[in-house]
Amino acid sequence: MTPAIDRTKLYAQVQIDTATHRRLICMLHEKCVQLIRHHIDTSSPHQTQNSIQAQNILAQLERSLKQDDEVADGLFYLYDYCYCQLEKADKQSCASAMIIMSGIRDTFEQLSRN
Repeated sequence: MTPAIDRTKLYAQVQIDTATHRRLICMLHEKCVQLIRHHIDTSSPHQTQNSIQAQNILAQLERSLKQDDEVADGLFYLYDYCYCQLEKADKQSCASAMIIMSGIRDTFEQLSRN
């Protein structure tokens, strides 16, 4: 690795280490949307890897939800739906997941500002 890449990774790690819980959730949503977008826009061997990483983020988001909460239950079903859409691996299903996750990301961003 070059020193510039090392610094970039270090900077990203510092952002993660110093972020609040709210900010971490926003960062996960943002990364998930980026990975899905990459999956849709790219036709390379890394396309599948992007989808798998997005599914891993969705699984983490599902595990982070509180039990017995109506909002958390709704989010769980949305995350699960997006996970299943990504498993299909076709562009239309992935685009559907990206639209949903973009909306959730935007909502969490808005809430974190208040």
